[in-house]
Amino acid sequence: MASYVPGASPRISVGWSTHHELDKPPPPPPPPPVLVFEFQFEVKRTREIDGVSRVVEWTHYPSAAVSWDFRRFVAERQSRDQFIRKLEKDAPALSFLPPRTRESLRRDFAGQVRKAVSRCGAERGLKELRVVARVTVAIESGLAADRCPICLDEFGEEQHQQVLLNFGILGCGHGFHYRCIRTWLELASTCPVCRHVI
Repeated sequence: MASYVPGASPRISVGWSTHHELDKPPPPPPPPPVLVFEFQFEVKRTREIDGVSRVVEWTHYPSAAVSWDFRRFVAERQSRDQFIRKLEKDAPALSFLPPRTRESLRRDFAGQVRKAVSRCGAERGLKELRVVARVTVAIESGLAADRCPICLDEFGEEQHQQVLLNFGILGCGHGFHYRCIRTWLELASTCPVCRHVI
């Protein structure tokens, strides 16, 4: 019911209504983005070190399918290096790669981000960061084990020269199915075979 207040103008009444709305709590912040990376690795050479076959040479082919809210990226004025360090922390698959490979991945990922920004436009923004931390490996020479030490499933058929599979290699050189080592690293920070600290 409207009431008449002598000397009050409609503008003052509207102002009171606006200030009254400020008493409501702010909306909750949006959920954090999901991090997903996808890279393809080709194992070139393994070597016997301390009685264990270790991966000593490989090449990688990043194919990160990335979308992210670039408006938030710009608003926070977060540098690429800070962003990549956060990705390394949140995506364990990056942290157990050697520094030279990580540096190469940083450059490649920064290029992917630039392409995505130019393709969609920063003002439009993308909604989610989906980076699949999956590693696809082409094995030319067999590793020490033909089975994943965690699930005990075979890595691939022996009659093929190159076997493509979802695979994760730790810094110590031990290999695992990606899904297995990802689950393991969520619970522990050591290699399940040699207990090397990751």
